[in-house]
Amino acid sequence: MFTLSNIYDTPPTKYPNTQNYDWAVYHGIKFGPIFGGNNDLRIADNFLNNKKSYCILGYSYPDILGKGNSVFSGDVNTNYFRLKELEVFKLNN
Repeated sequence: MFTLSNIYDTPPTKYPNTQNYDWAVYHGIKFGPIFGGNNDLRIADNFLNNKKSYCILGYSYPDILGKGNSVFSGDVNTNYFRLKELEVFKLNN
C-alpha cells in the first residue's frame, strides 16, 4: 500500500490560492509546473535527477503550515528540494 509522506510527517495539505488566480498554475517547455504568480512552488525540468525545484510561499499561496520556504526541503537553510514523484490534479467545477 502506498502512503503519502513528507519530511515533516504532516498529512496531505491543500494550499488555497489567495490571490493572483491567473497564475495559479502554469508551465513551459523548459520547466515543469509552476504554482503561483511569483513561483511560490516551482518544479524543475528533469526533477527526478536534480535538486532544482524550490518553494517560496507567500505570493499566491500562503504558508499555512508555518514551515516557511523549507516546507518541502525540510532544511531551514534551503528552499531547494528533489522530488521522488509528482502528481498534479485539476478540479473541474
